[in-house]
Amino acid sequence: MLHLALHLAYLILQLAELRRNGLTCEARRVDTEPSLVQALVQYVPDVILCDFSMPRFGGLRALEVARLHAPQTPFVFVSGGIGEDLAVESLKHGATDYVLKSNLKRLAPAVRRALEEAQLRVARSTAEHALSDSEQRYRDLFHSNPHPMWLFDTQTSRFLEVNDVAVARYGFTREEFLAMTVDDIRSEHAIARLLQVAPTPPRARPARGGQP
Repeated sequence: MLHLALHLAYLILQLAELRRNGLTCEARRVDTEPSLVQALVQYVPDVILCDFSMPRFGGLRALEVARLHAPQTPFVFVSGGIGEDLAVESLKHGATDYVLKSNLKRLAPAVRRALEEAQLRVARSTAEHALSDSEQRYRDLFHSNPHPMWLFDTQTSRFLEVNDVAVARYGFTREEFLAMTVDDIRSEHAIARLLQVAPTPPRARPARGGQP
């Protein structure tokens, strides 16, 4: 956990509240922008707790720096001097939550929820990347297949995609294919087009000795 506060006493008090509610954590305190950047790069915290008002470093600026260097890390304001307008503004700028120092019983639930949401985001991002990789592999297999292949809508039978081999084999452009249905390539017209582009079979050669 990374803690942005002017006084060490705030850190001790908030750590005690978290541990009292079953959250095991270690923390590092920073109170300047350079020390925050260094901690985000080297320490890589699971969650950031920040006092909104610090003499040398404002809360919104701290949030901006955190979003730049650690955009996936939950950021929770813990402050005694944050009004409703500033609280709403902080959430719009990317803060995960805010807790008043006068109501620290909300701290542990807020931190726990922030951590759970961060884990869900990571899992969702991992799944999306895996799906994207799988789709790319499927597209590569589809387009590099040596046989004619196509995808079509099972409700309308309209072609959704065809590979290059299907285009070459049937003689239709990809645009023509996508304006057709599966039944269209079974029509007499399609068969005629197919015969036109099909290679001419080699003529039979006479056998040796002039025998057919």
